[in-house]
Amino acid sequence: MQITLESDERRNIIQRYDAYSVQINEIVYTESIVVTPDSLQPQWEIASIDDLANRHIEAITRLGPDVVIVGTGSTLRFPGPVIYAGFAERGIGAEFMDNAAACRTYNVVASEGRRVVCALILPTSPAD
Repeated sequence: MQITLESDERRNIIQRYDAYSVQINEIVYTESIVVTPDSLQPQWEIASIDDLANRHIEAITRLGPDVVIVGTGSTLRFPGPVIYAGFAERGIGAEFMDNAAACRTYNVVASEGRRVVCALILPTSPAD
């Protein structure tokens, strides 16, 4: 899906997404990714919400977010309570949604000037 927003070249804006990729500032990514308005971590090692662990929460926390949006793929999947608790213990709000909703929400929250981290889980093939 094409998303049309005015782009600030210094900010990471999600321009398009589909089931297997996301386009940020004219570059297409096909592996899971962590994006903030001012940084990108391509090739995030998560292939499924089941892979999300405390060490990933620690890494996301170091980015200094007010809110974290986790895109769980083409369908919404919820993590276990330990993951929710990991964010809550750090005073960080975390929302889990499908990738389409996560991309749209990230762009809105980032355009408001809030410190947001969007972690998108992208399947590597139709079988994933």
